[in-house]
Amino acid sequence: MNFYNQSNPQVVVTTTAMSQKAGEWSTGICDCCSDMNTCCFGYWCFPCMQCQTASKHGWCCGMPLLDCCCVVSCLLRKSVREHYNIPGSCCDDCCKIFWCYHCVWCQMNRELKIRENQHPAASTVVTTQVVRMAYQQPTQVMTVMGGNQHLGNWSTGLCDCCADVGTCCCAYWCFPCMQCQTASKHGWCCGMPLLDVFCVVSCLLRKSVRARYNIPGSCCDDCCKILWCYPCVWCQMNRELKIRENQHPATSTVVTTQVFRE
Repeated sequence: MNFYNQSNPQVVVTTTAMSQKAGEWSTGICDCCSDMNTCCFGYWCFPCMQCQTASKHGWCCGMPLLDCCCVVSCLLRKSVREHYNIPGSCCDDCCKIFWCYHCVWCQMNRELKIRENQHPAASTVVTTQVVRMAYQQPTQVMTVMGGNQHLGNWSTGLCDCCADVGTCCCAYWCFPCMQCQTASKHGWCCGMPLLDVFCVVSCLLRKSVRARYNIPGSCCDDCCKILWCYPCVWCQMNRELKIRENQHPATSTVVTTQVFRE
């Protein structure tokens, strides 16, 4: 290798970072005057406002009409909080819904209306550093970063009971226990499946699992499968969560190449 007593630009490093911070509700639970349209809409046709709210969040617009025991309300509020990184808890959601049902729905409607008019919260930091080095030829450094997350599928089929005999046996001997375990593995309140009136919780949980792992499907497809093979759907979700939690999350890949001239 040849050496020279000269200085040349050697390394260029560029870093891009995206960040999303935890937020708060844009309006308070009793801030009806901040959006009189939503307040009046909720007053004159509350079920219509509920359906609109669910639709804005990407849920089936008919879900609120099946809000028996406030299950849909609790799950929707929890989903909105998670989507926008709003702190809270299931217990807090349930208490607010119990004491001020209408105000909670109006608050969610206002939140979705405000958020859809905002750009995603993200900050980009670009740092460029040029380093001059002596006594060697120019060095080229290339850094490539890429994600590893892509569209996926269910790890097991709907009727692949033999793929996990433990889950199958658990469901056979104590199906409600397996349901509660599945909800808990997904981060939901373990008691939610016990309120599965009209299979609302089943549909919402399956939709949430699909959304988390980028599994293609639709609400109509979920409802049909739950209607025709209710136990199999729950076993499939349990197996999926069990498999996914043993896998490493998608990570970024860094490739660095150095080229020296001799």
